[in-house]
Amino acid sequence: MPVPTIRRWTQEFAAGLSAGARAGDGTVRVFTHEDVLLLRAARDLLQQDLTYAAVRRKLADQGKLQPVEEQPATADGPADEEERDQAVRFVRSVIDDVMSPHLARIAALEQQVRELREVLNNADPGQRRRWPFKG
Repeated sequence: MPVPTIRRWTQEFAAGLSAGARAGDGTVRVFTHEDVLLLRAARDLLQQDLTYAAVRRKLADQGKLQPVEEQPATADGPADEEERDQAVRFVRSVIDDVMSPHLARIAALEQQVRELREVLNNADPGQRRRWPFKG
């Protein structure tokens, strides 16, 4: 099993794993027999194209995981709405910072295209060459 997969699974199914299997911060993970059985059961369920949340629910129903409350898809209340607005503003500012040099370059290229079209439109028709392709 690839190491990144094991890391992900130990995070996703931490509620049913021993402390040694959940080890992090550079410490070596030590899996008990029960940990291996849980991860095999999770693997079998994941191979049925179930989501991690669905696998956690099934494992909880089987008594292999402690039931974990799923986070609601939408937040309610004024505090949550304020946090959402703040997050949206932050993401927009990051996108603006990343996009601004590209937008400036696009504007410069569009200006060059306009200038080249103007030169072509003002050129003497006798001096124009035929393009080798149709367009």
